[in-house]
Amino acid sequence: MKDMNKTIFLCASMIFYRDFVEIKEQLVVKRFTVKIPYSARVMKRNNDFEVSHFKGVYT
Repeated sequence: MKDMNKTIFLCASMIFYRDFVEIKEQLVVKRFTVKIPYSARVMKRNNDFEVSHFKGVYT
């Protein structure tokens, strides 16, 4: 059987972006390609998941 590449895009309120990091890792282990919003990637890179630090930028 051909190996199917599965892609999933996670989207939710910014208050859940910290959870995206863990969920993404779990899905990657299961061979998913996982996309998350740019703002979630910035939060992860900065290790800063405080929504108030980002909310003004995106509203």
